[in-house]
Amino acid sequence: MTKRIKSHLYCKLPDLGEEISFTFDSKRIKAHNGDSITAALVASGRSIISRSFKYHRPRGTYDVFGQGHESLVTVNDEPNQLADRVLVRNGMIVKSQNAWPSLDFDIGAINDFAVPLMPNGFYYKMFHKPKWLWPIAEHQIKI
Repeated sequence: MTKRIKSHLYCKLPDLGEEISFTFDSKRIKAHNGDSITAALVASGRSIISRSFKYHRPRGTYDVFGQGHESLVTVNDEPNQLADRVLVRNGMIVKSQNAWPSLDFDIGAINDFAVPLMPNGFYYKMFHKPKWLWPIAEHQIKI
């Protein structure tokens, strides 16, 4: 399934260039010369590219301008590459990050049930009152 615009009523689309392929999590993905990893994955129908490190929340193509940190992938065994900024090369091997055993079925996604109980920075606010509780909580958090 390809989600590419092939023609447009009012404007001429650029030539997509030579078709190449790469692997993403051991699946062959078709791309065009000049595509970023994100563009090729979106065109192939993928919406989730990686998962967050801490809570394993799904990370997709939120930022297509290459400024976001949510699209981290491993490219040819080099981790933490931004999929928005890396151009596809023929035969490259791309792997999602922070997901086990796979991106679509991640064991760490069980955290989705606990995340509503732990908003961002909850431990910075929660255990400071009464004051005697913070040293105990701090010790447990650091373990």
